[in-house]
This record gives sequence, structure tokens and C-alpha cells, in this order.
Amino acid sequence: MLVVDGSLLRYGQHPELYPNRRGEVVQGSYCEREYRDCRLQTCYVQSPAYPGLYPRALNCRYKLHTRQPYIKLYLQNEQFAVDGQRRLEIVGEK
Repeated sequence: MLVVDGSLLRYGQHPELYPNRRGEVVQGSYCEREYRDCRLQTCYVQSPAYPGLYPRALNCRYKLHTRQPYIKLYLQNEQFAVDGQRRLEIVGEK
């Protein structure tokens, strides 16, 4: 389970549950998704083939957008890597 600003993000194999809360598929990708306003609603993150083995040579990215300058991530009983930068550095705003 992963919590972002009080919103629950979980890994699971239930695409039929809350399809509007599973993010938008990034065009041209197999498993990348973008999530917007997870602070205002619960968002669900699903890794491919969960709870089975993660497919080989597959790199999925989940982009979480927030209006806040920082977010808090809480993780229980899972492993994952977080790679990112502050928004100002990403889009080049000053």
C-alpha cells in the first residue's frame, strides 16, 4: 500500500474497480500512466501481472501530479524505487 498526501495508492489486479481512478495511459506505452489530483480522490496504481512475476525487461513509470510543491509517500510491505525531481527543475521554470 502506498499513500500520497492521504490518498491510497495500491498495487492490485482489479482494473474493473474505479477505472477513472487508475490514471490515464501514456500514449505509445504499454504500462505507463499519469495520475492527477490524487490528493482530491483515491488513486489506484497497478503494476503489470500483479500478483505474479513482473514481466522481464519492462520499465513502467507512474507519474503523480499534484498542486502541492511536495508530496509524502508511505509504503507498507512493498518494494519500489522513486526517481524524480522537483517540478521547477523538470519544466525549467524559475
